[in-house]
Amino acid sequence: MYIDYKLIGKRIQKARKDIGITQEKLSERIGVTVGYVSQIERGFTRINLDTLAQIATVLNCDVAHFVSGTQLNSETYLNDELYEKIKAMNKSQKALLSHIADGILKYN
Repeated sequence: MYIDYKLIGKRIQKARKDIGITQEKLSERIGVTVGYVSQIERGFTRINLDTLAQIATVLNCDVAHFVSGTQLNSETYLNDELYEKIKAMNKSQKALLSHIADGILKYN
């Protein structure tokens, strides 16, 4: 399995910027240097799970978001993934999926 540390770093950087926290503030809150945060965000270092969990806590994100791009507690969880799959389907596959979705919605 390949872990894309550069992509993880980009997701961390985006989440940090989205809530208006500087690298300096993030580094203070997790107890590392600003340079280390910079290296993480650029994908130059292999972040460990403990540090990733600390960052996730500070940025109010799931660790899964940084690793896989999904927010498990988000209302839009898997929307992008489902949309990409639907775009690749032909008309009959989309009709079948719609029928299945109707059944799921009725069940719940």
